[in-house]
Amino acid sequence: MELGTTVYVVDDDNLVRRSCVFSLRAYGFNPIAFSSGSEFLAVAGTMEPGCVLLDLRMPGLDGLETITRLNALNTAHQVILMTAHGDVASAVTAMKLGAIDFLEKPFSEKLLLEMLAGCRATLQRRKLEERDRKDCFDLLQKLSTRERQVLELTAEGLVNKEIARLLDLSVRTVEMYRANVKSKAGVKNLQTAIQLVSRVRQYRPAAFEDLMRSAS
Repeated sequence: MELGTTVYVVDDDNLVRRSCVFSLRAYGFNPIAFSSGSEFLAVAGTMEPGCVLLDLRMPGLDGLETITRLNALNTAHQVILMTAHGDVASAVTAMKLGAIDFLEKPFSEKLLLEMLAGCRATLQRRKLEERDRKDCFDLLQKLSTRERQVLELTAEGLVNKEIARLLDLSVRTVEMYRANVKSKAGVKNLQTAIQLVSRVRQYRPAAFEDLMRSAS
């Protein structure tokens, strides 16, 4: 586990919180404790993405309701639900809500570390995916209006003659724009550049539509 990985411990039991924080810190984590789901949710949207050890049975907001409200904040936090009750039905519900695992108290440090390793791997993968999407979007922004139009129409399956006729351009001019796109994207073929369009359209649809609308 990489040093400094943030773990949010959300449990109303003071003894459990202190024990988790002590153990996590000993293994090089950066633990931050909260005594309730409400306390965590109040700051969850502003905290860096991390692993969340969330107790199921808490007064006020229980673990399932906390996950539901956390989802509404659209954060990248990864939740591991903790319970002393062995509630299988709640475990299934938690997974459907997006929890990545379910931990039954009392649990061993070995099992906890294994789950946190998986949690960190998920966080790292999503971080890289988001960076990739940002790079793709930044590239589209660097293209001129005509270059974006040509790239979008190419992605829709149109050939040079069709694009030229639609945009009232010469075929040679369309070829020039396609060459510019490849050059700016740093790729050898336009198919790779088209994949950039696909990724932005899939993961940032609203931003993609705004960007392409500005090119129309």
